Amino acid sequence: MPHPSQIVNYFTGKVILVTGCTGFLGKLILERLLRICQVRLVYILVRPKKGKSENERFEEMFDLPMLDPLKKSHPDFLQRIKMIPGNLIMENMGVSDEHWRILHEEVQIVIHCAATVRFDQHLRTAYQINVRATRDLILNAKKMEKLESFVHVSTAYSNCPRYEIDEQVYEPTINAEQLGVFLEEFQDDKLVERMTPPLLGDWPNTYSFTKCIAEDMVNKIAQHLPVCIIRPSIIVSTYKEPIRGWVDNFYGPIGVAYAVALGLLRTLHCSKTNPADMVPADYVVNATLATAWVTAQQKQQGKIENLEKEEKHRVEVYNYTSNEYSINWQIYMDKCKETGLKIVSIRSLWRVTFTLNESAWMHNLYWFFLHTIPAHIVDFCCRIIGKEPIMVDGYEKIRRFTNVINYFTIRKWSLPHNKINKLWQKFNEKDKELFEIRMSTFDWDEFMENFLKGGRLYLAKESMDTLPEARRRYRRLVIAHWTIVSLVITGMLYFCYFLLKFLIKT
Repeated sequence: MPHPSQIVNYFTGKVILVTGCTGFLGKLILERLLRICQVRLVYILVRPKKGKSENERFEEMFDLPMLDPLKKSHPDFLQRIKMIPGNLIMENMGVSDEHWRILHEEVQIVIHCAATVRFDQHLRTAYQINVRATRDLILNAKKMEKLESFVHVSTAYSNCPRYEIDEQVYEPTINAEQLGVFLEEFQDDKLVERMTPPLLGDWPNTYSFTKCIAEDMVNKIAQHLPVCIIRPSIIVSTYKEPIRGWVDNFYGPIGVAYAVALGLLRTLHCSKTNPADMVPADYVVNATLATAWVTAQQKQQGKIENLEKEEKHRVEVYNYTSNEYSINWQIYMDKCKETGLKIVSIRSLWRVTFTLNESAWMHNLYWFFLHTIPAHIVDFCCRIIGKEPIMVDGYEKIRRFTNVINYFTIRKWSLPHNKINKLWQKFNEKDKELFEIRMSTFDWDEFMENFLKGGRLYLAKESMDTLPEARRRYRRLVIAHWTIVSLVITGMLYFCYFLLKFLIKT
């Protein structure tokens, strides 16, 4: 019998290739396909990493709490996954000819979410993974005899030099072919690194730069294929599915929130009233699967084939953002502090004191007095007692991290999402129940509580059983904080008193 959900009904019995399944979003897409969408088979690419073979990494992928609902409902789920060795840094994605032959014969849907998301990634590596691998996948998709839908997962900030980013592909300053020729000609990585800033131009990092180039390339070479591009904004933890608050990395807002909660980060260069355009990961998964479904519908209706008569093929682009429904950065940090104090970490190093500074000059001043000086004092004490000094180096890493995200916290963009709104109107009642994508009804208070609890449980690996001890420890840190503040203020008053007394005498 057909499933009451149009989307589930479409995916039922399908063979799918998903790239990036070892990453945060890819894991969630894989879980959703297996637990809800009743797919027949999912091919995933896995590469060796950090001394572990692809087989070892494949086995480790499934030892995660977010897979518990899947294991409970479908204990035989591994039978529907086939691992293919691959490496996006290599030509043709490091996939063997034999494996490509199998994929060409069997795959019906491709979801390409593999990417390097490191903002400071070397340009060559960013090109190989974000651009060349996408090109190779598109060229192989053209050989897939049963292909019905191809979704390329990009980012809402691929065109971040523009302040209004519509649902269309924009022309980059350099195209994929030109960038490939440049990197082929200059093999010296240090030379390429020196030449990267002028190449980037108005782009702040190699990630957004190469994602823009990849979008343009997809639009040009994926002619007459059933392809779409989805651009999520800042992806954060899950809201409800498969479990609340699941996250597996410290990127972006969760990294800031955790550093603030530990008492490590006390200032951030940020425009307080700018929107914190975040979207929960499970909503992004739902939107991605929905775009795959609607793209296949367009193919069935003959809309893709009819484009052969046109000179230009326009790939559908879906901006997926919270946009007008987002909270601003001040509210985000206030909620982080409010909720964070209820679920303090056992690893807290100091009392939470944090300020958003719109002025770069004031931010640097705060950084010097609240980070640099204390770090040097702590490291000096460590040397005296024979321990390894780590605070100065640690703050240098935090500084690099905050400098990278400052670009996105001091600017705001207009990111219309009209196509997502139209997509929602195609959902029937069961689709709306299973594949929620509306940010207009999103409960930020509930999410923030799950968000921070998830960071505590899944990133810091701290059981909620440690909460009473963490609170007692935090109270001691508060007392220590105000004791030091009182001593410093008293010392300053004494200094001013003796200075004034000296001036009066003279």
